[in-house]
Amino acid sequence: MSNKEISQEALQLLAQYEQLKGLVTALANELEKQKLTLEDINVTLKELEKLEGKKEGLVPLGVVLSKAEISDEVLVPIGANYYVSMKAKDAIEKVKELKKIYEENVKNTEKNLNELLAALSAIEGKLVDLQRGAQSAGKAEEGAKESSK
Repeated sequence: MSNKEISQEALQLLAQYEQLKGLVTALANELEKQKLTLEDINVTLKELEKLEGKKEGLVPLGVVLSKAEISDEVLVPIGANYYVSMKAKDAIEKVKELKKIYEENVKNTEKNLNELLAALSAIEGKLVDLQRGAQSAGKAEEGAKESSK
C-alpha cells in the first residue's frame, strides 16, 4: 500500500472516529439523564409508599410547614403537562411500570454505548496498524532510493 493510499484511509478512519466520538458523548449524556430520572422515580416510589395509609402530615408553605390532612389521592403526570388524580396505591403501580421502562432504556443505552466504544477501539487499532504500515512503507522507499544510488 502506498503512502497516499495509507493517508486516504487514515483520513477516512479519522472522520469515522470523530463521528463515533460525538455519538459516544451524546449517548453518554443521554445515559446520565436516564439514570438521574431513574433515581427520581425511585425517590418518588419510596415517598408514595410512605404516603400510603397516612392521614396527617406536614406540608411546606414557603419557609414554614403546616400540619395538614393528607388525601389518599395524588396527581400523576400523563404527559404534555396533563395530570390525572389517582389513589396512592394506583400511582405506585403506575410509577413501578415507569421504573421498568426506564430500567430497560438504561440497559439498552448502556449496550449501545458499549458497542460504540468497541467500534472506537477497533478504529484506533486500525489507525495504529496504518501508522506502522506507513512507517514500513517509508523505510522501504528509503531503502529502494539508497540501493538505486
